[in-house]
Amino acid sequence: VSTQSTGLKRRKMENNKKDFKYIKKFLNCDGISGFENQISEVYKEESKKNGAVVSRCGLGSVISKIGKSGPKIMLISHMDEVGFVVHRIEKEGMIRVSPVGGH
Repeated sequence: VSTQSTGLKRRKMENNKKDFKYIKKFLNCDGISGFENQISEVYKEESKKNGAVVSRCGLGSVISKIGKSGPKIMLISHMDEVGFVVHRIEKEGMIRVSPVGGH
């Protein structure tokens, strides 16, 4: 194995680790419907690091704008996730839940 291909493999592994760390920030956020503040703050933080101007609309959507000219591209995604509220624990240990979101 040449030192050049070893160096490329090492860089690829480092990039994969950075990508995983970046994605993990989002996956570790709480964000059930109606409580998306944590994930929207992480998104705003990361967008600003990449030079975006960030704002929020009245419904809570986060809007990021990069650049002032050129083609306009719109990416849309849900920030919320389906969650559950425990409403009863049976004496046998069965947990009764109701969904939050996803309706």
